[in-house]
Amino acid sequence: MSEKRTERNQEELRQKAMEHDMTDAMDADPKQMGQAVEEGVVGAYQRMEDAVVGGYKAIEDTVVDGFGRMTDAFVGKFFAREGESVEEAKKRLNGSRPDHKQE
Repeated sequence: MSEKRTERNQEELRQKAMEHDMTDAMDADPKQMGQAVEEGVVGAYQRMEDAVVGGYKAIEDTVVDGFGRMTDAFVGKFFAREGESVEEAKKRLNGSRPDHKQE
């Protein structure tokens, strides 16, 4: 029984080796193969770059949004006058600095 298993395993290995036969690749034009490899590598690096930049952008947006909400709350609590909106208080505060250039 173990001989049959061994023969069956060897046949499976032969079939798998034939599925991954690389003899055609040896006949291919090296320049075309190089271009294909280059395209694959560039594509992989582009996907990595997109993932890193996308992750950084998400973190940046979260931090900037959180900082904006924090400053709005601070101005609203400590600097806004009675009945004055946060935006009005910020404009008033920005305009009160002599060295501040208004845009």
